[in-house]
Amino acid sequence: MTTGEVSPPGMGPVLLRGPGERPEELACVLIALARLDAERRGREAWVPSGPHLMVDLEELLGSFPDWGWLLLDPDRVPAEDIGFLRRFLERRPRWQLLVLGADERDPGARALISLPRAQWVPWPPDLEELRALLPPPPASERVPRPPEPASLPAAGLPPLDVGRLLEERLTAAALQSRGKARYLFSSERDLPLARPREPLATTLDRILAVARTVAGERTVISAQAVPHPGLPGAPDAVQVRLDFPLSGVSAEALARSLGTEPEQRSPAVLHEAFLAARRTAELGARLEAHFERPGRAVLCLLLASQPLPTPGSFQQPPGPSAAAADGLREPRPEDPFA
Repeated sequence: MTTGEVSPPGMGPVLLRGPGERPEELACVLIALARLDAERRGREAWVPSGPHLMVDLEELLGSFPDWGWLLLDPDRVPAEDIGFLRRFLERRPRWQLLVLGADERDPGARALISLPRAQWVPWPPDLEELRALLPPPPASERVPRPPEPASLPAAGLPPLDVGRLLEERLTAAALQSRGKARYLFSSERDLPLARPREPLATTLDRILAVARTVAGERTVISAQAVPHPGLPGAPDAVQVRLDFPLSGVSAEALARSLGTEPEQRSPAVLHEAFLAARRTAELGARLEAHFERPGRAVLCLLLASQPLPTPGSFQQPPGPSAAAADGLREPRPEDPFA
């Protein structure tokens, strides 16, 4: 791109990225996090424009808005171009430089970190650290939160878009992992449910951890959120599907673990699957396993605004052994961004 393609002043922050896979991937993640943040807080005008690719730092001599982020990989920045970058940052105090890399002791990384408002971002980055990078917008650019519709349920819960939440949790899993699994995401937009966000987000994280562990390394997990109108008494029901290869456990063992607590010596992932199913039932939702193709499994999370009937095995309070299983550590997530 050329500098003339960047949004003009007054249009909100701009996200510029230098060449390389790391700046490209982090730019996309920051845009996604900013959109989610704007959606929750009602400040849509603050979502950065971009990301815009800057091939040569000499482009910084052009005209830019006075607010934005610049993402650079020190391995892709020639030493002779750092002067352009220094002058740019000195003249624009509301710009922040994010330096991405594996070793901040590297001479190229140190040279960039020494610049005004530069921040080191270790690779792969931590999701919560990225959230902390999202600054509050100036008061003049805040957008009032729209009033909640009068048709909301008595509980007063705002609609939660299940597709957007699934996309967010996949992004979190990707950032926290180490490149051993990849995700293909699809969703039909406008899948609103009157549900609290955090319990559902935690449950999705558990189910994703089970799918990643069962799938094994270097695999692709397909994630989909679609309407599921066939459930009686639940016209707004939604189905979240995770399709992945079976590795290390049998289809029978995985299916059984969703309704019956595994034996103590069973693989840890089966205990995790049992806990995920139990947490799902506590939400008034259902977790099912389907085996539509040989060697593959599909975990289906079924939920609606109203609680769904739960399997009989989860209608009684969990016993001591289930509570003990709750202390199991979750498998380490894996990351397509590494």
